[in-house]
Amino acid sequence: MSDFGSGLNVDVKLYENTANIKGNPSARAVLQCPWDERWDVRNAILGTVDPYDDKLVISEVLVRSLGDPQACVMAELTCGMISLYSATRNDVDAPFQISYEGSSTAITIAGGYHWDDDDDSPVLNRGILPVKTFKITKVVLSGLRSSVNAATYNSYLDKVNSDTFLGESAEKILFRTWSGTPQQHPMNSSIVYSVQLELLAREKSWNEFFREETGKFVKLLQDGTNAPVYASTPFAGLLT
Repeated sequence: MSDFGSGLNVDVKLYENTANIKGNPSARAVLQCPWDERWDVRNAILGTVDPYDDKLVISEVLVRSLGDPQACVMAELTCGMISLYSATRNDVDAPFQISYEGSSTAITIAGGYHWDDDDDSPVLNRGILPVKTFKITKVVLSGLRSSVNAATYNSYLDKVNSDTFLGESAEKILFRTWSGTPQQHPMNSSIVYSVQLELLAREKSWNEFFREETGKFVKLLQDGTNAPVYASTPFAGLLT
């Protein structure tokens, strides 16, 4: 009786040198069991920790008949492994993985705004503001989710954080785009969603723009309403 499928009332035999399995994510454990019990065994061991190496997980089980398919009495099950670290990274609804990419950009904006530091400043009606590049960091959050609420993600688009988020103070992170692609979970074939959120982090507030006359970055306010260019909201909900 093999340690694979322990707890099953099935005779499962291991036909593999276990020394070749331990510490080897590319190993294949080959099992045999009665043909009529093949799916019970397959479902019982898929996604479980390798009994010979607790750092490996059984990620796939291929089933084939032994001998004449018309008179088959035994099944051969070939088990593929994946490292427990990789399996954990693929957990649904686990914390997002974060990646960073640096670059620089320039922003122009139409008229209809005035400078926050000058009550007497004229309405900006030249069409665009002076161009000045500044450094930004693209931040991508990625992970598997059991479901996707498009309305929730859309409510954050083109807004900035109102409080500290990912270590950055208020208004320094802008939510730009998101995607949610359905796929089969690598461990159990259920439908999950590969979600990516793209944000842009800036050293200054996203509501500050370069003022040519003073050579400084200053907040812009909409004429008539004094609203900022980008509305702010708490970003904590993006991480759920």
